[in-house]
Amino acid sequence: LHGSLFWFHNNSALAARNFFESRKTSRRSNLAGFAVGGPLKRDKVFWFGNYETFRPRGQQLARFQTLTNAERAQASLAVQPLADLYPVSPTGDRVLSTTVPRSVIQHTYLFRGDVYLTQRQSLMLRTNYTDGNTDTTAIGNTVGSRVLIHNQTQSAAAHHPYLTPTKVNELRLGYTSQTEDDSFLDPPLLGNPAVNGEVVFLIVPGLSPGGFLGFLGRKNFQNNYQVSDDLTLRAGAHAWKFGSSLRRVQVNGGAETSGFRGQLFFPTVGEFLAGRPLSYTRNIGNPFLGLRRWEWHTYVQDDWQIRPNLMLNLGLRYELNTAPTEQYGRLPAQVP
Repeated sequence: LHGSLFWFHNNSALAARNFFESRKTSRRSNLAGFAVGGPLKRDKVFWFGNYETFRPRGQQLARFQTLTNAERAQASLAVQPLADLYPVSPTGDRVLSTTVPRSVIQHTYLFRGDVYLTQRQSLMLRTNYTDGNTDTTAIGNTVGSRVLIHNQTQSAAAHHPYLTPTKVNELRLGYTSQTEDDSFLDPPLLGNPAVNGEVVFLIVPGLSPGGFLGFLGRKNFQNNYQVSDDLTLRAGAHAWKFGSSLRRVQVNGGAETSGFRGQLFFPTVGEFLAGRPLSYTRNIGNPFLGLRRWEWHTYVQDDWQIRPNLMLNLGLRYELNTAPTEQYGRLPAQVP
């Protein structure tokens, strides 16, 4: 039985200021875990496990273009909730550099087992799982936004090799899944519903944007299932290889971006304070789809050793990748 234990600590108190920062921010991170493995049955069954956690904490520097004290006092009642999103500068200036919190928690697990079935064949099983959450404020120097970004990956694989002096066959089974989910931890930006309805993205030239940037709002869930087999045969001067793989791909989700939850645009700071927007846009519909497709790849190959110093390599490969279909028929039929 063998193993290791590790821990790496990083602290801004022990480091110099970042080159791109005007002042040093407070940050620390911990990377810790262990790995252990050994035989379950001597010379027959072996196992290995690993766990790791990564936890950065601290602050990052944000730079906002905010309202001056004089402008803030002029905000009409219709846009007062939006004006309050902009932080108050201690000096009353338009530009404010401040720190905002950011934290990450990530866990990674891995397990593997190896079984020697006979002298000619073995079996490998492996699975891993990663789960991470990033809690961040003011992405892209936006005001009034706090987002929890959740990423998760899972995979499992099995490998069965069979060997003889003239034949090698490898069978593989695999499964992978991936999740991306952005959750808004703060409520949407609300102005006067009678004037502009729900707003999650605010644009005012001269001020920092407010709310949630367009690339957020993702909810994607992807699954891949795959089986493949490769066979190698040696016969005299020839080494024949045959192989085929089949994969099923499932992609569920989409992105409920700010375009689906309301975008408000004011042409100037003065029009913003007066509560006179130039435009309000909002997409109507369902941005989420359930896509399905098949992938089938197969090949045959011959390595022909004609002479000791001359080899001829011949091969043929065929791939079929189907067009995606939507599980509820919400996509138009593909033209052949």
